[in-house]
Amino acid sequence: KAAGPLGMQWLYREMRVIWKEKKIPEDWKMGIIVPIFKKGNKQKCENYRGITLLCHTQKIYEKILLQNIRPVLEETGREEQFGFRKGCYFCDETSVRKEVGIRKRYNGSFYRPTEGI
Repeated sequence: KAAGPLGMQWLYREMRVIWKEKKIPEDWKMGIIVPIFKKGNKQKCENYRGITLLCHTQKIYEKILLQNIRPVLEETGREEQFGFRKGCYFCDETSVRKEVGIRKRYNGSFYRPTEGI
């Protein structure tokens, strides 16, 4: 599994080329979707979830980018920013959007007075 010194040199060169050219390799744009059985009847499609197998080099590059993006977003990002934040997930954002929609329908607007209540 370990790339070794030669593998690391190759990986470093590849990453520099990708960064310099600002273009990702074509094979990174594709993945292999593998169905994983959850539970229930194996004949029903809804009892499976898909996982996408991606290129290892792509995953390493993404982790490097994430390590550099996350601190900047934590420091400068808005509280409503869910992407790339540790501990924040898509479901959290969906819940917030749903709650905002409910309050808007109930109150007729997003306005929430802060004084004189």
